[in-house]
Amino acid sequence: MDDVTHLRQDEARDAKGRLTIWMKITFLNYEGWKTLPEKFWVKKVWNRYADFPEVTSDVENQASLTKFLNKIRFHYVPAVKTQDTYSYYLRQLYEILSAKQDLDLVAPAQFLSQTINGAVETMSGRIKSATGVDSTINIPSNFLDIFERLSFSTQVGEYFVPLNRRGDGIQARHIPHIIEYISENNSKSNIWAYEEPENSLELSNAFEQAEQFVGEFSERNQIFLTSHSPAFYGMESDRAQKYFVEKVDYNGASVSSLSKLQDVEKADGTLGVARFIAKKTEALFDELRILKDNNDRLSRLHRPAIVTEGATDVEILREAQKRILGDADFYDVFCCESIEGGGGGHTTLKSLVESIPSKERFKRVAIFDRDKGGCLSFENLKNFDLFEHYADAKRRVCGHVFAVVLPDLDWDVPYFELAGRPVAIEQMFSPDTIGRDIIKYKFSSSSGSLQQKKIDGLIKAIGLEETSQFVKTHIEISDKKLALSRIKKAKDNEFSSFEGLFDIIGKAVE
Repeated sequence: MDDVTHLRQDEARDAKGRLTIWMKITFLNYEGWKTLPEKFWVKKVWNRYADFPEVTSDVENQASLTKFLNKIRFHYVPAVKTQDTYSYYLRQLYEILSAKQDLDLVAPAQFLSQTINGAVETMSGRIKSATGVDSTINIPSNFLDIFERLSFSTQVGEYFVPLNRRGDGIQARHIPHIIEYISENNSKSNIWAYEEPENSLELSNAFEQAEQFVGEFSERNQIFLTSHSPAFYGMESDRAQKYFVEKVDYNGASVSSLSKLQDVEKADGTLGVARFIAKKTEALFDELRILKDNNDRLSRLHRPAIVTEGATDVEILREAQKRILGDADFYDVFCCESIEGGGGGHTTLKSLVESIPSKERFKRVAIFDRDKGGCLSFENLKNFDLFEHYADAKRRVCGHVFAVVLPDLDWDVPYFELAGRPVAIEQMFSPDTIGRDIIKYKFSSSSGSLQQKKIDGLIKAIGLEETSQFVKTHIEISDKKLALSRIKKAKDNEFSSFEGLFDIIGKAVE
């Protein structure tokens, strides 16, 4: 209650009432909950005589409201980014990483404990002789304290420098990326409250970070930020709304007034001489951005590209190379288009790669499905020879164009009998992974939480006898949307079938 305004103190004193602070937030029912209205509010009231705030709302179904609010994860970053700010978000990062089933932190910790105990074996022997107690040094199974003390290591030339030894600007630019990773890897609705992100940044870097907030960080998060920098309040985007806060006189007291910022010049007027520097910096930044975009276009021409039969294949391959190679843009990926638009299929892909001149110096890799049509087009490629020792890869004679058939995955016999070998990129997952999606697909209108039920418990309900039949059902459905939905939910280890494919591609374009 120490932050209450003098005006509010006077009002409460004159009315002989309790000094209170309240906050009211209006929510839109963006997920379409049937038990909640389209628009509703929640209000909290604090006073110095109560231990807990009073919460009120216009929602009748309080249970649904509680569930809705519990789905929100709030991330606050103060204007002054201290070491405590880093420690807090490194702690949050650990909680996200520890929840990943495919990330084992225990085994490395056990190895570290064994190494340390081996080094102090003599000391342990003396302790046992003196006390009769076997003592060993153990790394704690909970790594929270360790994560809070972790530090980024940055490379400067040939040397590595801890991040906390670098300038405040470099340190500050790490924070939104850490929060973005945390937001990407939880199932909550993430809201950021970020104060003065331009602090400690050079003006040109502030313009660059403003673009990142609008173009990247706000894609999956709702962000509220305060700023004194034209780099942020001057940005133009349909995804950004700007408001101007100023001090105005109210009954002899100075209060904050909020209005929509229609004219950037109004905000510029508060900067004094700095606004002229900001305008010049913004113009130079725009020129640099154009140069960078042109340079990126030129560099992309030299980057190896993957060409697929269908449009869905592009999204799946981009996600696969993000999980396996660490970058969704590691290779350019695009599909061959038909006259009607969309994916052109194996015949269009065959014609495309055959038409590329042998003198073409940019490397291209065509991916054919392992079905009857894809294999036939691959076998009949003109002016292509087998590439090295690979039976499923070819290279254009005297050229840099390659063709690859999807790998032959070693799945169990029942699967081969029912579904044959993988026929398309969307089937490059294990039968269990695809089967899980089929269950959710067929029971999408059912009640209950399907995510918490085991596959085996629903096999009879669907009328299938074994997991491999799920895959057969999926192939018959040929649901592209289901495949695209799967790749966002799948864990990293569920993309393991793509490793062999990327090995061949990497060998071809090296």
